[in-house]
Amino acid sequence: MTGEGYTLIASAGDNGSSDGCGDAVLVDWPAADPNFIAAGGTGLTFNSDGTFNSEVAWTGDTWSNACGNNWGGGAAA
Repeated sequence: MTGEGYTLIASAGDNGSSDGCGDAVLVDWPAADPNFIAAGGTGLTFNSDGTFNSEVAWTGDTWSNACGNNWGGGAAA
C-alpha cells in the first residue's frame, strides 16, 4: 500500500516501551513495521472555560503495577 502512496498509521501500544510490562523493548505490531507510522497517545489539558491549554505525550504512571493496569504510557517507536 505504501508503494501506492497510502500512509499507514497504527497504535504503538499502551503498555510502555516494554510491552506488557516485560523486559523486551518493543512496539506493538503493525506499528513496528517500517511501512507504518507508530502513533502513541497524548494527554490533553483544558482551561476552565473548555479551551485548549496543552498537550503532551502520554507517559503513563510509575506506581506499583501501573503498567499491568494499562497505565504504562505510549510505546516509544
